[in-house]
Amino acid sequence: MHDPARDARKVLRKIGASLVNTAPVAGDVDAFADAIEPERLDELLGAVEAPVRVRTLSDLVVTIAAEIGPKVGKITGGDTGNELHMLLLGLFVENELADSETLTIEKSLRRWCRSNERALKEIGFEEAQLQQFAVALSSRNIREAIHIVSSNGFRSNVEEFLREMDLGITKRYPEIRPEHVKKFHSSDRPLQFWTDIDRDGPLLFVVYYSGACTYKICFGCALPSLSSETPIESHRLIAQTDHVFDDLLFGKEKDGFSSVFLSNNGSLFDKPTFSATALHHAISRCLGEMPKLKRIVLETRAEFIDGAKLSAINELLSEYGSDVRIEIALGVEIFDEKLRNKVTKKGLTNRGLQRCIDLLGQYDMDLRCYFMLKPHPSMSDQDAYDDITGALDLLDEMSEKSGTRIVMHLNPTYAAIGTELETALADGSYTPPRLEELATFVEENDHRRTRIHIGLRQNMRNRIRPNLAHIQRANRSGVGTCAHRRRRRRNSCPVIAGQRIGQDDIGQTDIAVVFHGHGINHRYTRRKDRWRCNRFDHL
Repeated sequence: MHDPARDARKVLRKIGASLVNTAPVAGDVDAFADAIEPERLDELLGAVEAPVRVRTLSDLVVTIAAEIGPKVGKITGGDTGNELHMLLLGLFVENELADSETLTIEKSLRRWCRSNERALKEIGFEEAQLQQFAVALSSRNIREAIHIVSSNGFRSNVEEFLREMDLGITKRYPEIRPEHVKKFHSSDRPLQFWTDIDRDGPLLFVVYYSGACTYKICFGCALPSLSSETPIESHRLIAQTDHVFDDLLFGKEKDGFSSVFLSNNGSLFDKPTFSATALHHAISRCLGEMPKLKRIVLETRAEFIDGAKLSAINELLSEYGSDVRIEIALGVEIFDEKLRNKVTKKGLTNRGLQRCIDLLGQYDMDLRCYFMLKPHPSMSDQDAYDDITGALDLLDEMSEKSGTRIVMHLNPTYAAIGTELETALADGSYTPPRLEELATFVEENDHRRTRIHIGLRQNMRNRIRPNLAHIQRANRSGVGTCAHRRRRRRNSCPVIAGQRIGQDDIGQTDIAVVFHGHGINHRYTRRKDRWRCNRFDHL
């Protein structure tokens, strides 16, 4: 079982605070889960002395606030009692809690903002800013929230504070909701932005807010619901890039990135949804401001790739004298052409895929193919592995002929909210694949010319070419636990970090992971012939 007190100890170690006891009071299973009322939050954030024992979420907030509060006061001018100080301090407390699955004051901080709305407006916050701040908090997009608050005139002080305290901004994946996007999202802000780490170094992910994919009939895809219903002008797409580079990246973060992933939940090469001018601007800023950059990944559909677009990108590389690799990412999903195009409606033939690979070989670019393990309810587990084996055979052959370097990005099941796959999962007609079998399969295919990446996220727990021993060791590390709030009790369980295998809380290993919705992930375990869902919000 997962212990929230363990997460509390990790947080305290991270900020360098001393502690005596983090065990909750006996029988109080929600000691670290109860919401804090706004008036109580004011009191906690204003504390100057840490408690001897950290046994509740309130104790933890006091400890963090006492540790970093005085230095936050230097940012806000020394007045530790005003609303601006309280807001920024609460935000940095949430930043320290954000990497945990069980600890948060997000709802309490939003309620605090509503109760202090008039005072915040008096010190310079506009209504639109407060709305954007609330949305950023609800999605736990801490970086955007820090930018909104620090834009009141002390950004440089925030950067100095982060360096002095040796605090990094959380790498938590922002959780976006379609209703928030439609109602609040600004066209000069990217849809999502986060950083991560793999074995090559830090990664930057930017998902642009643009017009929806013009194809948008793929089985199991709900991404168009997160895009604009009307086209976004080129200058606003450029503003999204500038917002990332000028506002969201603090200090010298840009100096460390080794890879950049650019997406618009559709096709970056589709001019009606994303202009060539905006794309070249984004690539130029990456090339000009990231000295350690090795790779730029661009997501698109295959039909929008042509020689003129690839040539223009190569000209940009030549202008900067750069040896950065360009990698084009395509959603193939299934090897079986009939199933791919007649059933899941991907609209991509093997001939079309071969055309793309040949073009990329001509322009010395790489290819990333997204595949899903068992993407349709009609497939058995054996069908799924046979399909991926056929895909590897085909990609190896195409790579050999063209010289193009190819990566298969294999996702063990994504069931998007509102799709047929989610319905099949819910009614029991679809059973996710076992990850232990997947790990064995990947281990057996490690000799392939086509490299295999596992999972939706690019972090150290989703290693390139993982083998079973690696995954089992990762599981024993205890990193990446989850909790699903049910009524007034918290049901906790160990999780699969990325897609790692392990035991659930009844000791079995028959586990599958379903990436289920817009940043909200669910883990399904089989118990007494029933699939039980344990939600976790972050990998």
